[in-house]
Amino acid sequence: MVKDASYEQAIDLYLEENDWLDDSQQPLVTQLYKIAQVLDSNAKITAGMTTEFRMTFMSLHNMRPNDEEELAKDSDEAFFASLGL
Repeated sequence: MVKDASYEQAIDLYLEENDWLDDSQQPLVTQLYKIAQVLDSNAKITAGMTTEFRMTFMSLHNMRPNDEEELAKDSDEAFFASLGL
């Protein structure tokens, strides 16, 4: 956790820690960065912009696979690897 991180730095940290992200999430990531640029600028921060950032972030975050999906995927990969596939 970084104290006093900018919005862009917070996105960078999130992306580094979430390896499940792929190209299909690019539109939301781009939108987050565009909003972050405005929020990190010297412009007045509005409730609307912070709400838009939060809503976009939560849309992205809610796309993450749940633990059961990950376990099933890992099990399938281990099974196929044991077969030499």
